[in-house]
Order: sequence, then structure tokens, then C-alpha cells
Amino acid sequence: MKKHKRARSTEQKSERREAIIASALKLFESKTFQQISVADIARRAGIGKGTFFLYYKTKEELFFSVIRTEFQTWLDAMDAMFSEKRNVTKEGLLALFNEVLGNRSLLAKLITIQYTVLENNVAYADILDFKRMMIERLTRTGRLIEESSSVVPPGQGFRLIMWMYAMVIGLFQMASPSQKLARIYTQEPGMTKFLMNFKEEYFEMLRAILSGWENAQAKHLRKG
Repeated sequence: MKKHKRARSTEQKSERREAIIASALKLFESKTFQQISVADIARRAGIGKGTFFLYYKTKEELFFSVIRTEFQTWLDAMDAMFSEKRNVTKEGLLALFNEVLGNRSLLAKLITIQYTVLENNVAYADILDFKRMMIERLTRTGRLIEESSSVVPPGQGFRLIMWMYAMVIGLFQMASPSQKLARIYTQEPGMTKFLMNFKEEYFEMLRAILSGWENAQAKHLRKG
């Protein structure tokens, strides 16, 4: 691939950074994080490996910047949606969550490496800044969810989003088996029970959480 000249202007540098990110994410579509090398990213972006390090210290730093952007974009969508809603039912909540999360496969895949890989290999200050941002954003979004529906108890919006986050980590990995595991699950007798559809299982678990709160509130009202 043709190598580009060194970017000098602010605009050129911004374009180069975007090209690096786009190249990394394109590779991430078909490969795991571990399978992608800095050399692979640089080659696809049309730059030298050394040029990559002018923009990012490590591969982890690059992907960490991406998950931060994806996280904020997701919560921006949640805020815009829930700020306009009131008296949303359980089924309505599930439909809204599906609308803002159901097709975010990149975010889901990034979340699976956030805690075990990315946050173990980037600077302390960067992680702290990200966690502070998460607390501020999750608190705001959680409050909007609580205000939009009586299904989510007061003070539980933040917790609900954290549960949703945790479910992605576990379910996405279980629903995305390696080639060896996929072969076992599909070819060996009795193994198909391990096959999972991420989206279906995710929203069934979310439905169970919301149903639990809904039933608890109904029980409280009957006693009252």
C-alpha cells in the first residue's frame, strides 16, 4: 500500500488519526484484539509503523480512545430518547433499550476487552478520567431513565446501566465462541445447548430484571 507523507497541519494530523482508527476498526470487524498488530493497522492505514506511534503510544491506547467515544455516543442517544419520555411501561423500556443498544456491536465487542485488556494497559490518569466521566454520565442517564418510567425504582437507574454493561461482557463472549468451540457446539452430540444468541439472551435477562422491579412495586401497592 502506498505510504503517505508525514502530516504537518492540524487538519492533516486529524485526518491521519481518523485513518488509523478506521483501519483498526476495520480489522476489528473480523479479528480479535489479540490478533491485530500495530503493523497491521499501520499497513492498512498506509503509514509506517513508526508513524503510528506519533499518534498512539500503544494499540491499547487507540482502542481505549474508541471505546470512550462509543460510550459517550451511546449515552447521548439514551439521554436524547429518555429526556422526552414519561410513563413508559416495561415493554416500552425494552423497546427503547433495543433501539439504542441493540445494534451497537462495536461497543459490545469493545466492552468485552475494556476491563481485562484496555484498562490494564493504558495510563492511570486516562483510566481515572474515563471513570469520572462514566460516573457523571451514568448518573445523569440513570436519572432520566428513572424519571421516564415508574418501573425503575428511584436511585436504581445507575445500577441498571451497570448491570446492562456487565451482561454485555459475559453474554457477548459466550455468544461469540472461538472456531474450536463453535465446532464442538455444532458437531458434538448434546453440545448445541451452549449455543447462544447474544441479542435474544441479553433482552431476556433485561426483561427479568425489569419484571422483578415491576412485581415488587405491584406487591407494595397491594399491601398499601
